[in-house]
Amino acid sequence: MGWSVPSGGIEIGETPEECCIREVKEETGYEVRIIERLFIKESVIKGINVNTHYFNVEKIGESEGINDPDKQ
Repeated sequence: MGWSVPSGGIEIGETPEECCIREVKEETGYEVRIIERLFIKESVIKGINVNTHYFNVEKIGESEGINDPDKQ
């Protein structure tokens, strides 16, 4: 078993920051607050332009358990 950085797609009406907070909560159970925006990586995946936003975050409290709707 390996590990990876929490990630996922931005939902309609959601900012990249809101997406980061939601995805970390779903995949780790931790509430986080964003400390700073690090960078945006631009790439093309299967002909689709993709922007990946990276943030430095701080966890708040303890994990409430994983609740990943994608079951990954």
